[in-house]
Parts: sequence; C-alpha cells; structure tokens
Amino acid sequence: MKNLITSALFILGILFVLQSSTIFVSAETCEDYFGPLAHDYFLCHTTYYPYFECVPNQWVCNGVINCQDGTDETLAACYGKKK
Repeated sequence: MKNLITSALFILGILFVLQSSTIFVSAETCEDYFGPLAHDYFLCHTTYYPYFECVPNQWVCNGVINCQDGTDETLAACYGKKK
C-alpha cells in the first residue's frame, strides 16, 4: 500500500511539473517564432509548439484557404483589410 501511495504521488508530481512548464509556447506573430525575416507573415490559429504555420500576408483574405484551419479567410482576419 505504501508503494502505491508513493507511486501515485510521484505521478501527480510529474503531471504538475508538465502542466506548469513552458512546453507550450505562445507568441503573437510569426516573427516571434522565425525572426525578422517573417515580419510579413500571418500566424495561423492552429499553430502549436513545436509546429508553427505561417502564411504570407498577401495570401490572407484572397479567397483561398491557406491555413489548415482556414483562419486566413475568417471575418476576424479580413476585417478592415482592403481587397
């Protein structure tokens, strides 16, 4: 019984460390991930560490879905953007 409790506490400790660590990275722009060469790119919303999806800004709101989730053609992405 003592070994079972010790094992359970060990697993809970590992889960806590994983949950509170910085494994999942959040950033606001493609430039945050790839540096200054990516300053003119759109960050797709389905992006998650370590896989990042960015498309050129001229592809946003062009009538063609370029992001896997289609966020480059949403109303939120296109609001105020001139055609």
